[in-house]
Amino acid sequence: MSSRMRLCALVAFVATVAASACNGQLQPSPAKTGFGPNRLYAAVVGFINSSPTPTPTPGAYIFASPFSSASTPLGVVTETAAIPALGIAVDPNDPTGTLYLTTLSPSGIAVFPRPAGATSAPLFAITSGFIEPVSEAFDAMHDLFVADAAANKIFELIHPISASTVPTALTISGTTEPVCVALDASGNLYVLDNKGTQSAPQDSLEQFSALSGAPAASTMAGLTGTGFQGQGIEGCAYDSVTHMMYVANALVSSTTISGAVLGYATPLSNGASQVTTIAVPAKNAPFGMTFDSTGTLYVDEVAAIGPATTSVIAIYPGPVSSASVFSTAIPDLSSNPGLSLQLAVGP
Repeated sequence: MSSRMRLCALVAFVATVAASACNGQLQPSPAKTGFGPNRLYAAVVGFINSSPTPTPTPGAYIFASPFSSASTPLGVVTETAAIPALGIAVDPNDPTGTLYLTTLSPSGIAVFPRPAGATSAPLFAITSGFIEPVSEAFDAMHDLFVADAAANKIFELIHPISASTVPTALTISGTTEPVCVALDASGNLYVLDNKGTQSAPQDSLEQFSALSGAPAASTMAGLTGTGFQGQGIEGCAYDSVTHMMYVANALVSSTTISGAVLGYATPLSNGASQVTTIAVPAKNAPFGMTFDSTGTLYVDEVAAIGPATTSVIAIYPGPVSSASVFSTAIPDLSSNPGLSLQLAVGP
């Protein structure tokens, strides 16, 4: 199916599951402190309940530290009201906290100064070449990489990024529908690729090694794959503390909802299995995710609890392992749960 149809189907499918879900409760472990970022951003692509009152606005929801179960959004960053926010990124090496938000209509990247609260006034927008930019990530050279699922391309935006920047399509092969990108400190590019359909998923995690180790290389080579075949895979993130690549494996059917966060050793090797499995609470499915510099993991989890669906941003203190359990769960628009396909942290 097309990526645009898949995004719509995700929201509708989870809503259907919620209507028939069993009771369940989230039980966090004792809280820990020392989280890295000052801001947490959730790019909300849509909402689970079809007829909320009042109607919330999709976009980048801002949360300020310290994060807790009492955290509420400072505001919403959106280029145009009611436009889904697909991807979100903050350059970890940029102290200004500039925010990069990808949207579906218009398809492109809207660049905002570090927001103090709700805003719909970007500094500028870049739309050239994009169809459905669903995920973004920065490398160590401040260059921005964007996965466009509908165009089947990975774009690179060279630093410094401005209104006149022209995205460059990387020369890579083997991808079918890239839905998530991440990079490590050496400039290796990791792509989560949706190679199947909703009824027959055949997702794979792939690595493209930067030529000569150059993080800003315009051509990537050296494809390897894990042989990974998941269901409903959407989120991914690289952990610079453990040097692991993680994917959010959301398992959603007409009767059940579950999942786990799977970790793979890097560099990837063909046919390798995950070496870390972080269990999410029962009846939860993980979607968007990110790490901060301490190795703390943030995961948007949709939970089917009772007759309605809720969603939270669960925080797993770093460094994470298969034994990790979340210490804090931030209510993610509890009046009408949002579905976030990408999270980001920033100063």
